[in-house]
Amino acid sequence: MRGHRHLDIGSDHGYLPRYLLESGRIAHAIVVEKTRAPYELSCRTLMGLPADVRLGDGFEPIDDALSATIDSVSITGMGAKLITAILARHPQRLPPRIVVQPNDGAETIRRWAIGSFHVANEQMIAHYEIVTLVRSTDKDPSYAAVPEQLSFRFGPRLLSRRDPQLLAYLVLQQARLAALPSTPRAHRELALVREALALLGCGDDR
Repeated sequence: MRGHRHLDIGSDHGYLPRYLLESGRIAHAIVVEKTRAPYELSCRTLMGLPADVRLGDGFEPIDDALSATIDSVSITGMGAKLITAILARHPQRLPPRIVVQPNDGAETIRRWAIGSFHVANEQMIAHYEIVTLVRSTDKDPSYAAVPEQLSFRFGPRLLSRRDPQLLAYLVLQQARLAALPSTPRAHRELALVREALALLGCGDDR
């Protein structure tokens, strides 16, 4: 990955870009921090490494000329709506590869990506989804074999490969939702989880 330049927005401590640099996965890192404390922490973490730490909000410190040299970006540990807002604010500055790890589900991000990016990979660690998007304006083949609503909510690639982490998550969600008072929202959520489990061949027919 010679010459690969990666942008990490909201790193908080700089550990992810440091790992990517020290493992040889990238050649140069740019980190953007919104507030002074994480900015200073990232500066200390990345001292002596080929990294540039900038103070600002999202892509604002990255002008169009610099953005053209960036190969990938990661945004992790934030809510999906905030991540989507960051990505949508400067569409001309987005690199061809985006990696996101929202802390509350990736449905909003998947819906935003349609028409501009494809889902290249999805992973689940505990209940957190890590979604890799690659630029493409073609129809995303990831959604071809899975119902759209379930795909947006739980991930087309996770569902297609019957990901064991997703299955464990769905089983836990089914038990949690079934124990809640019966409200319209809880009923809708439970029905969606059961539909996903049925798709995976694990429905309980209740």
